[in-house]
Amino acid sequence: MGDFESGRQYAKRAVQIWLSGRAQFHGEGLYTPIVTCLCYQAMSEWALGEITSCRANLAKGISLAKELNDPNALAM
Repeated sequence: MGDFESGRQYAKRAVQIWLSGRAQFHGEGLYTPIVTCLCYQAMSEWALGEITSCRANLAKGISLAKELNDPNALAM
């Protein structure tokens, strides 16, 4: 709805929760949640003009998708 700062903060928090080990992935979704969150965070950063951090988070998402062998997340 245009509130990219809030979107970025929610995505960033979701990444922190995932990396803390408190979140579990059960495989029923189409994409790996951590990759989806990194992509949303990157898109929000892009919209806010933070291109360097956007590219860094996209690179993290691509790396994780490859590491997790998740072709759907890689396509995202």
